[in-house]
Amino acid sequence: SSNVVTNMARFDAAPGSQLKPAKVRYHQVDGNSLTIGHVVSKTPPPPGSTSFHSVEVVHAGGPVAERLRRAPRIDATYPVRFHELPETGCSPAREFAAIFEVLEGMMLAKANRQSLVLWVGRPDKPELDGFAGFLGMLPFRGISVALVSADAVRYPDPFSYRTPSGVLEHDANDPARMGKCCVSAMFGPLPARSFTARLREWAPIDVQPPAGCAELLRLPFKIAGLPLPMITYAGEYEKGVAALAERISAAYPAGSLCPIVSCGEVVDRLGYGLDVLAALRERGHAGHYFTHKSGETSKRWAEYGKPELLGWVAQAKAAGQTPLFIAVGGGCNGNATGVVAAMTGAAFVEVPTTPLHYNDATTSAKKAFSLVLDGKIRAKNLLGTFYLPRLVWCINETFLTSSTASVHSTVGE
Repeated sequence: SSNVVTNMARFDAAPGSQLKPAKVRYHQVDGNSLTIGHVVSKTPPPPGSTSFHSVEVVHAGGPVAERLRRAPRIDATYPVRFHELPETGCSPAREFAAIFEVLEGMMLAKANRQSLVLWVGRPDKPELDGFAGFLGMLPFRGISVALVSADAVRYPDPFSYRTPSGVLEHDANDPARMGKCCVSAMFGPLPARSFTARLREWAPIDVQPPAGCAELLRLPFKIAGLPLPMITYAGEYEKGVAALAERISAAYPAGSLCPIVSCGEVVDRLGYGLDVLAALRERGHAGHYFTHKSGETSKRWAEYGKPELLGWVAQAKAAGQTPLFIAVGGGCNGNATGVVAAMTGAAFVEVPTTPLHYNDATTSAKKAFSLVLDGKIRAKNLLGTFYLPRLVWCINETFLTSSTASVHSTVGE
């Protein structure tokens, strides 16, 4: 008993966060003389590489993009492809779709982790520069992005991005993003300077089981030195749902939370998601319930980028509330719901109902969609990011509805 206490004290104290603040350089350039070769020479290549495989230029029109398109290529050692961002009209759903349509186009054109994504801004629409952050956050979980800004008034923030609607947002100072910075280099008309991220303290929903409590077990798990509360509830199912709602309610002041419970068709029929939402509503947190198709072939962005889902996030933000995505179900649901949470800057909680979700999908911090075309998976988990849940809460009794195939795949993992 004393040894366990001592070992847990050591576990809690060491090694501390291993995340390093990102640094980004802003290079002063004249838009009239800017070349793709100059951007390539000043942008750090991806880890393990000394050059870029291709340059994928993304733009929304404008004079700088048109000038680059017409400019003759001096160095033809890598292909250069242009991708135009579709018009979004400040619609969160159209913004969401536009980002993935561009990224899928890159993937189908054979872009990879050694490619450079180059966002080219417009002088009359600097608010569009926020899309650069999402182009760097999502594809291949490690691609390099260069931001060419035409804004002559203010510097882009290399660590905080949002789309014109304000619903999609990314903050690299949040440790839930594992210290990942979307943009590798910036270019524009302002004087050159460097930026350094200021990582905030990691603030999970900290659950410490009371002494002698046999129903609650906290697994000692850290990732990059950050403690991830992983709770196994070994008591009755109904009490486990109530205990989860109590912990979430205690973490957020009354009226400040907008829970969005997400689950697939199977879990919807089992009622697990509705039970969680009902328990939160009993405690004063009115929220929403989102269902989607189940299975790996449904782990695609179009299944989750629904106007009603993103509309709920918009309403919550407009009301000054914190959107909280609660993924109830298996690993596909946790992965895909986590991407939406990451793209909207929402809080995130996972309630795994399969052993594979609990032992694999929650602990990797990877959240991703697959490239699915005509009902077939063309590339698995390539459109993704890293995003930590604030809490993982597993009720053991939900495993009783797992199939033998799910159990066997867990052992295989």
